[in-house]
Amino acid sequence: MYMGKYQTEREKIRKFIESKLGKRLREDQEDLKILSEGDLQSCVYHHLSDFFKKKKFSRWFILNKLPMGKKQDTKKIPDIVIARMDGEQTGNVRPIFLIELKETEKYKEKAVEQDIRKLAGLIQKYKKLKACFFVYSVYDDKLNSEEILEKIKVVRDKYLERNQKRSKIFSIPINAVHEIKPPHSLDIWRKKRQKLRKFRQ
Repeated sequence: MYMGKYQTEREKIRKFIESKLGKRLREDQEDLKILSEGDLQSCVYHHLSDFFKKKKFSRWFILNKLPMGKKQDTKKIPDIVIARMDGEQTGNVRPIFLIELKETEKYKEKAVEQDIRKLAGLIQKYKKLKACFFVYSVYDDKLNSEEILEKIKVVRDKYLERNQKRSKIFSIPINAVHEIKPPHSLDIWRKKRQKLRKFRQ
């Protein structure tokens, strides 16, 4: 099936986020680069920007904290919006992908619910969105990434009833605690992370 330039670039971006972004963020977590939600946003922006630059995507833009909505009191602000300009120099700018970010010490269902509800509301309002991504960085000794993913799916299904809309939210849990391997020592890594996190507060 033939795909035009827009569709080809769009699917490359989707594939990068779904298959590679999580791995790179997990490496950032292991290297103690993610100690807050702000750190997570910086890392996500860096990886996306680097990918766009390598692919020479001239019409695609990564926007941080973009207010979406006409009325001030009803505007929702996704953490990252990936948008595309229709023309090379001028043209309409359309949001294509949304990314919501969350970083907590342990898995927190209320925090997940808050962001999933936000994405669900934006999906309802912006019918032409191609996908939304929920990236959750968490350091949880009891739950691994797969178990966290299953919990997020339960929350997602609660707020999105139709399967078609559910498929628009792709979740990426990041939890390096269960994947620390030599030369890293898990105990030393934990102590370093706790000191750095405390220093940030």
